[in-house]
Amino acid sequence: MAGEDTRPPFGEPAVLLLRNNLTPAVSTFVPVLEKLLRSKIVIWILIVLPGLWPVWPIFIQHDSTVLADPLKYILHHLGFTACVLLAVVLTVPLLVPIHALEAVKHWVEEPLTHGIIMVVIVTLAVVAGLRHGYNQQMAHSEHAKQFGRMSELFDAAQTHLSAQLDAGKLEDGAALLRELGQEALEENGDWVLLHRERPLEVPHSG
Repeated sequence: MAGEDTRPPFGEPAVLLLRNNLTPAVSTFVPVLEKLLRSKIVIWILIVLPGLWPVWPIFIQHDSTVLADPLKYILHHLGFTACVLLAVVLTVPLLVPIHALEAVKHWVEEPLTHGIIMVVIVTLAVVAGLRHGYNQQMAHSEHAKQFGRMSELFDAAQTHLSAQLDAGKLEDGAALLRELGQEALEENGDWVLLHRERPLEVPHSG
């Protein structure tokens, strides 16, 4: 019929519209992707696993730069994860017909819900940025690396000192203690110089 609108109905999955134009390899992959995204287990893994990522550098790997301010790292990570989840919730239902995500998508698109989510994401980013600026000013990352090095040094010195005392080498033990004292004084001097380079100043206009 002339003038008849042949466009697909609004909301029809884009995968169904593009499938005829896809290469055979991609066409084979699409049904597998659809099946995975319809699995509740896969969806929960995709939602929960990114939020658990801070556990690795804080409790397992013990990254000194993260441990200098774990709260800033967690806030930054949660803000990034929230942005990714929001993008997934808004785009995946357009590609794969998942009823659960369709309901969540409509709920997220409501003005009040969308506004609250945006406020939360922006707040997380702002707080993380403020924490980052404060840590830069206070040199927490540099202190964490320095304290880690000194901790390893004193642990090794304790082992050597115990061995020297057990062997009756009192002079060697005294020399080791003097070297440790010099290292401690140098570390304190580095702390003073570092904070002199970053004095606390009250922000002012102009």
